[in-house]
Amino acid sequence: MNLPLLFLILATLLCFSLLCLFRHFYDGTALISVAIGAAINANIFNAGNMPIEVGWLIMGIGSMLYTIFMFTVIYKAHDYDIPSAKSMSVATIVAILVSAMIEMLAKWSYYGYLDWAMGQAILRYVFSCVSTFVGIWVMLWVYSKFKAKNMNVYVNFALCVLIASLFNSLVYYGLVALMTQQIPEGFARMLVGSYVGKIGCVVLGDLIYFINSNFWKPRQLVINFTDNSVQVEKEAEPK
Repeated sequence: MNLPLLFLILATLLCFSLLCLFRHFYDGTALISVAIGAAINANIFNAGNMPIEVGWLIMGIGSMLYTIFMFTVIYKAHDYDIPSAKSMSVATIVAILVSAMIEMLAKWSYYGYLDWAMGQAILRYVFSCVSTFVGIWVMLWVYSKFKAKNMNVYVNFALCVLIASLFNSLVYYGLVALMTQQIPEGFARMLVGSYVGKIGCVVLGDLIYFINSNFWKPRQLVINFTDNSVQVEKEAEPK
């Protein structure tokens, strides 16, 4: 097997496994931490900067990181509520913008100037934020519609994450093409490779949710449920 591909598979399994592990102990903190870390690093370590060639395909760890970020959002929407998921998404988008600002200031202070090549790198962060906003809001809207129809939760998750990925790709690569006035080299190979990786990550995302729902349950969800139940009972008591 291609050695870089093997490391990519191992890294993917490790990241999803750690999310599954830490949800049990610190669910809210784990979701927001993984969301921000995965989304920021997906912009840095992607198939364009660090390509992994697998035959005709070009893959990268960025597609895995971005998929795990989207799963944290939909987990938050399903296990808590949609406003909480949107709030976490906004926090992540702000973190991406802060990362872009830090990179711009670091390059400016190091080189002593900013040129168009550096400007393009910074704009890609902005495009990522725009595409992330569109993808996540579409995902949460579709999720709520599917949930209202009592769709199986695992099918709902899989379809929503793939739909969000599609919108994210269309907006991001569309904006990049407008900026550069050209299609990125190897675009088709990277796009297909990205979705091959994302489909595998969707399976993992559903699998770890199954584990967290049935065996390794987040403690925080149990506590919140108990507190809410007690409160409802108290409110129901006659005064």
